[in-house]
Amino acid sequence: MFGILICALFFPSNISLISLVLVSALSVFPDFDLKFEHRKTLHNIFAAGVISYTFSFAFPMLPLSLSLASYFSHICLDMLSPAGVAIFYPLSSKRYRIFGKIRSGIQTLTFVIFLWAVFTYMGWVPLDKLLSVI
Repeated sequence: MFGILICALFFPSNISLISLVLVSALSVFPDFDLKFEHRKTLHNIFAAGVISYTFSFAFPMLPLSLSLASYFSHICLDMLSPAGVAIFYPLSSKRYRIFGKIRSGIQTLTFVIFLWAVFTYMGWVPLDKLLSVI
């Protein structure tokens, strides 16, 4: 959901059904490391670069900047949690966090919905264009 918000705010000319599906996939992709070392294996700048580049290469309608923004949106939200993220893994296993007060789950969802509502109210999210492709 946060990936779609990023797309709407910063890449409004790239809004299409396929781009929203790809952005959604990229913004949840880091959680595929749940079976490995969670918030390490896929929650780092190296994985973000490789996976974002691969998505942009495979789907040329998806600019690399949008791929990176979608992937990093997930990592940034996870950095708000107390557990943090090993952003420089495998070079370092040290976890970094921003504030570290928001727990994953309902608090994160509430935070994203609040941001979505504020940005829509301020007219920054082209809601009409988003709804037209759905």
